[in-house]
Amino acid sequence: MSHKKINILYVIDTLFIGGAEQHVATLCRHINKENFHVVVCTLFSRDPNLHEPLADEIRALGVRVEQLAMCRWRDRQAITQFLRLIDEEHIDIVHGHTIPANFWGCFMAKVFRRRKTLYTCHQPFFNEGPAMRLQQLALNTFLADCIISISEATTQFCQTSCYASSKKIIKIPNAVDTYRFRPEVSGTAVRAELGLPDNVPLIGNIGRYVPEKGYPFFIETAAKVLQQHPDARFLMVGHGPEHDKLKRLIEEFGLKDCIFTTGPRRDIPEILGAIDIFLFTSIWGEGFGISLIEAMAAGKPIVAANVGPTREIIEDGVTGLLPYPKTWVQETNYLDAGIMAEAVDSLLRNPSVSRRLGQEARRQAIERFDITTLIKSIENIYSKMMRR
Repeated sequence: MSHKKINILYVIDTLFIGGAEQHVATLCRHINKENFHVVVCTLFSRDPNLHEPLADEIRALGVRVEQLAMCRWRDRQAITQFLRLIDEEHIDIVHGHTIPANFWGCFMAKVFRRRKTLYTCHQPFFNEGPAMRLQQLALNTFLADCIISISEATTQFCQTSCYASSKKIIKIPNAVDTYRFRPEVSGTAVRAELGLPDNVPLIGNIGRYVPEKGYPFFIETAAKVLQQHPDARFLMVGHGPEHDKLKRLIEEFGLKDCIFTTGPRRDIPEILGAIDIFLFTSIWGEGFGISLIEAMAAGKPIVAANVGPTREIIEDGVTGLLPYPKTWVQETNYLDAGIMAEAVDSLLRNPSVSRRLGQEARRQAIERFDITTLIKSIENIYSKMMRR
């Protein structure tokens, strides 16, 4: 006897490359298609000429993606399109991601269509003013039936800043496809593209070019590592408004031949296959750090700032190194590049330690963050919501 599928609508701001966006793509790729039907809607894809790579990737999975252009709260056309999408796809649950799409998605679904709603809290801070705070308060108190928190940092944010009830919050960390990201993936093509032989050490980072990712500290750390290892090379992969500024900083340090920068890439498993050490320099605003668990799954030794949720992912001395700050902080505006460089130097000088850290990182990625396990937790939430 056939059973009715649960229809899920994922709502997100846009589908440019980022942690929350990648999370939605991962959900679409791995959710049980026999039990669930998923649709994706971006509310703020305002310029149709801008290419959103993850929209194409999700469509290639056979998932419907609607990119709306909501520009103000009284945008009747966008609201009508959104509600029509709920009706056409017979949506049962609306699942929001990223601010403010989570508020508007849950608001329209709850108020106009009486659908069940939840959202995933991806970041432990506000990037706007009082209006955004009011939206988040409404979302946490009555618009969202359930809240998925990806880390202790986001849990505390929901409870202390937005008055979310602990009964509503379910903690489920972000997940990684440990088959797609694995040590056996070769980075040969990437190294050939960069003109690097296999014996040249390559230290890399992956993330948006924005202030909170701390790329100036990555560059400063590179400069100090190169004093001891002049043959080493560094790779920055990402996109964002700080790209040109960072390239100028690289030139000021005289490192344009030592640090490679790229725009957004979809061959991240191959990028990680090419690097020897993953250097993570985020200084604030990190909700989880998907690039960290991708590097873990790839079996890479990690040097990371001891800031925000990083310590929930990396165990110092076991799956990576957290050299600075010595005592954990929620956020900072400074990283000691000298201390970070010493940690990188210690791994370059001790290949056996690097290998051990990478192997344990891979083991824990499978045990704690594998998508095949965590997707079941999210599917269980959907099923329980429908039984209420």
